[in-house]
Amino acid sequence: MLVIGFARGKVKATNKPFEDDWIFAITVRDGKLTRIREYVDTQALAQASEADSDQSSGPSILDPHKEPRSTAHHALDPQP
Repeated sequence: MLVIGFARGKVKATNKPFEDDWIFAITVRDGKLTRIREYVDTQALAQASEADSDQSSGPSILDPHKEPRSTAHHALDPQP
């Protein structure tokens, strides 16, 4: 099963906005979820995670070189 969605919010660490199209690929076997894969626009999230040159350069909350994981959303503020 595929679930397609859109998110808009801001990254807490930089206060920068982002817009993200995403897809969840969900596998169900015998009525149970057996696998969930999340596909997100890592470029949009990485750009919103970058500090401006006049801000202190702390660690980025997302690494664009790693496969995105659902836990990355814990660092984001969803906006209505």
